[in-house]
Amino acid sequence: MAFTHWLKPALLMLALAPAACFGQALTNPFAGNAQAVADGAKLFAQSCAPCHGRDGSGGQGQAEGMRPPDLTRGVFKAGRQDSDLFRVISQGVRGTEMPSFSSLGNDQIWRLITFVHSLSAVAPALTGDPAAGEALFWGKGNCGSCHQIGFKGTRLGPDLTRGGRRSNAKSLKESIVDPNADITPGFAIITVETRDHQKYPGWNAGWITSPHA
Repeated sequence: MAFTHWLKPALLMLALAPAACFGQALTNPFAGNAQAVADGAKLFAQSCAPCHGRDGSGGQGQAEGMRPPDLTRGVFKAGRQDSDLFRVISQGVRGTEMPSFSSLGNDQIWRLITFVHSLSAVAPALTGDPAAGEALFWGKGNCGSCHQIGFKGTRLGPDLTRGGRRSNAKSLKESIVDPNADITPGFAIITVETRDHQKYPGWNAGWITSPHA
């Protein structure tokens, strides 16, 4: 009787105890650290990008039928605190494709969190000539041969009326300089070969719906 008398209160205290009581910090020791952002970017590319995409928008995982959240909005289902993100990364999310990454260790997880926060950082105002950019888009750049803005252009590639799924300048630049590095799901360009060996290059994979193609 004496044992059970104190056991229940003790278990309750353990359940309510903050993570710091077990040696896990509740605050990010690398918050705002530029080197941690760079280190976290490398970790993200290795461990997270296969599902969340290189830019964190979640597009890559959608190609495999997953629904990874967009990490570029600064709003997370896990909660607003860094400790919430730490819990999700270290423990995973039951019933989803999100596994535990506890093997990375606490410091590496905090670096990942620092990088994730950088994805939603407010970008500085851009300077430039919109009219010259528009002329380049429809003219020498020939972007309209694949992309649509408003009612102009074609839909071979993603619709850029609202900037596409990459809404920040850095990601847009990467898409222009290295367009094959992170392809929006459903927009890979393939060559179709029919049964009579006729080839039709330049098809949008999202348009291929017939199993007989």
